Amino acid sequence: MKEINLLPSNKRFSFRQYIFKKVSVGFMIADLFFLILVYGFNIYLNGKLCSCVTHRKKELNKIISVEDHLKLYEGEYKRLLKKLSELYKEEKKLKSIVFVRRSAFASTIVCFNTFTKNVGFESINYEDGHFNITGLANSLKDFQVFYYSLENNVYLKDLRLYSVKRKGNLFEFKISYQVEY
Repeated sequence: MKEINLLPSNKRFSFRQYIFKKVSVGFMIADLFFLILVYGFNIYLNGKLCSCVTHRKKELNKIISVEDHLKLYEGEYKRLLKKLSELYKEEKKLKSIVFVRRSAFASTIVCFNTFTKNVGFESINYEDGHFNITGLANSLKDFQVFYYSLENNVYLKDLRLYSVKRKGNLFEFKISYQVEY
């Protein structure tokens, strides 16, 4: 016997529709789960990228800071190189003054003009390869500075100090030495 269903066809239970609805709901839940998973992974990657960008910016700022310091040092380096070249030129000029003049007397005069401050000379004599000098210094300290510069001069040898006497407010001295080339 055949069963008769008196319900209208739109109200009847359809197993096909039931399976279709269940599968559709299953797919929607799976899609929702997949979207949540993709969204979470996207947030994780964004966080990693932001921290990487922040780290790169910090490194870039450090590099810029170092570059600024290097620019300061570079300016100082160029200034010092310029000063050094000026000093080399001055050294060449002074050496040319000393070495071009081959007479001991001329070299001695150049040395005295270069290293004497508050020291004057009364007489300079040249005998038997020795210079004999009599002079006046404003103070004992001025004489000491002058005598120390003579001691450190590589072209002078056999430096002798004969006397240092007080003469009023000044100090009179007598020294002798030889000039060596």
